[in-house]
Amino acid sequence: MYKVLIIDDEAMIRKGLRESVPWTDIECEVVGVASNGYDGLQAIDRWEPDIVVTDIKMPGYDGIQVAEHAIQTNPLAKVILLSGYSEFEYARKAIQLGVFHFMLKPTVYEEMKRVIADAVRNIKSEERRIRELAKFRSEFQQQLHMYRSIFLRKIILNGQSDSGAQASDDSLRLYEIPLERDSYLIVFKPDELDTFIDKEEEKQYWMTSITSSVEQYVSRRSSCYFVPLKDEWFSIVYVTEDEECREAITQICEEIQSLQLTNDMPLTLSFSISRRKPRLTHLNQAYLEAVDAIQHIFYMGAGSIIFHADVSQASDKEDGSVPFAYYSECSKLIIKALQVGDEERCQHELSDLYQSFTKNQERPGVVRAVSVEIAAQVLSFVVRGHIELDFNTREKLFNDIMLCETSEGCFKIIEDVVISMVREIYKQTKTRHKKVIEQIIGLLQEHYSQNISLEWLSDQVHLNSNYISRLIKKETKETFTDLLTNLRIEQAKKLLQNPLYKIYEISGMTGFEDPHYFSVKFKKITGISPSEYRDHYKDLF
Repeated sequence: MYKVLIIDDEAMIRKGLRESVPWTDIECEVVGVASNGYDGLQAIDRWEPDIVVTDIKMPGYDGIQVAEHAIQTNPLAKVILLSGYSEFEYARKAIQLGVFHFMLKPTVYEEMKRVIADAVRNIKSEERRIRELAKFRSEFQQQLHMYRSIFLRKIILNGQSDSGAQASDDSLRLYEIPLERDSYLIVFKPDELDTFIDKEEEKQYWMTSITSSVEQYVSRRSSCYFVPLKDEWFSIVYVTEDEECREAITQICEEIQSLQLTNDMPLTLSFSISRRKPRLTHLNQAYLEAVDAIQHIFYMGAGSIIFHADVSQASDKEDGSVPFAYYSECSKLIIKALQVGDEERCQHELSDLYQSFTKNQERPGVVRAVSVEIAAQVLSFVVRGHIELDFNTREKLFNDIMLCETSEGCFKIIEDVVISMVREIYKQTKTRHKKVIEQIIGLLQEHYSQNISLEWLSDQVHLNSNYISRLIKKETKETFTDLLTNLRIEQAKKLLQNPLYKIYEISGMTGFEDPHYFSVKFKKITGISPSEYRDHYKDLF
């Protein structure tokens, strides 16, 4: 029940309000009455009422002062002012205070009941909003590290957040990232991952192990934020006020290396550190520096800790030029899209790469070198995949690129090669997927009455269960469970046409152990219960 306090210097009005309004019908109870403003303030302090019905003209304190005190005591309190005066000044002050309603005497009790009911609904709405906001804040706080990581990842890789704008101070406050502090970006990756580990499951295991251990390590340090980037690349945003941080950063890198040794990881980790940046909005530039620096592993050896300042004599790049390593990373993304037959992604990555060449007015030698790198990887994939395509010979393709005089010309050569390749891969993949799906549906149709699981299917078709699940979803637009359930329901429809079978028998015959669950699923999919379906079928025939 919501607490109501009545304040009026006329006894008849106090009595009338208390006895003539059906308070319990509107979830309220009158906890007290007062005959003047002074007693009203004391009653407010004592009861902390949800609703205050008060006269304006009273001895001691007037209704405006009472309303102000009530709202200060309980911000959710609703104040209803009563007055025989209709002066504008009172109404204006009431509105400024946030008074809920302003009523002129004489009071109509039915109208008062309606206003009080509105006040109760308003309080409930505000209480609900406060609960939802508190729940959101609690959930956001619990997942803060995840949201912050996603936010920083977009800044690092793209130089901007989801909205397309650079990170604002409000965003940094939201994710509890210190303002007005310098930062470094620490980028790291396992050395020679593909050389030492060839099984995808094992790679994923070690990537997860690195993520988990580093995340725990960083969470114990202030102003340090772990941000997984892409593939086998990871980063740590190190925010600091200290002038000299080299020793502290080196210690972080060495401790993470030692951490992986204790986990028996068969790989070393190499680190690169950007130059100091005055704001987090410069993290994208820091990322390019760190990626450029980490290429020096070729000379310095695996397990290195490389500071960009040590391997580059140039100062921070103010002219917007891009390290060659960045282009190499772009070409890797193109090849990855190619390998899975994703033409749209290939086209997008190719366009981005060559637009970047144009935007940066890159040297022709760089454009040709990257183009040759992509062409070499495509041709290598053709040979390894035994794919027959009408390509020019290796020598002619490379010669065409080296003689090409424009970036656009190089783009057309590479686009023709890559798109032809990706379409062939997509066609072969589609055919292979179709055969697997046909085999899966055949098995489900044959064994639908049994206890079928993804693991059982995995044993039958000799494919990973997670792969089967993704393939079914991709090719049929249904989950494995939905596909199996729909198939069983279709079979149940046929069996329901035979009146000799009882519904609970059909439930078991179609793989449902619980008849009630069968009925629920049947009605959810068909819109009617099994018995209604059977009756409907009888009516038709």
